[in-house]
Amino acid sequence: HYLTFDRALHHFMGTCTYVLTRPCWSRSQDNYFVVSATNENRGGNLEVSYIKAVHVAVFDLSISLLRGCKVM
Repeated sequence: HYLTFDRALHHFMGTCTYVLTRPCWSRSQDNYFVVSATNENRGGNLEVSYIKAVHVAVFDLSISLLRGCKVM
């Protein structure tokens, strides 16, 4: 489930990596941060997914927050 900045709730069960937020202007050098999430299926159920990891990239620094309280 995703709650957007405008308070819209989305129930989305995809299993890829999706951009959650980044600057909205288009010049590439201004995109100095990106927050994305990687989803995976929940157990053996192919109809349900949940966030496996959250990735934060700021300039040249990348941090991934993984399930089980792991940080990479």
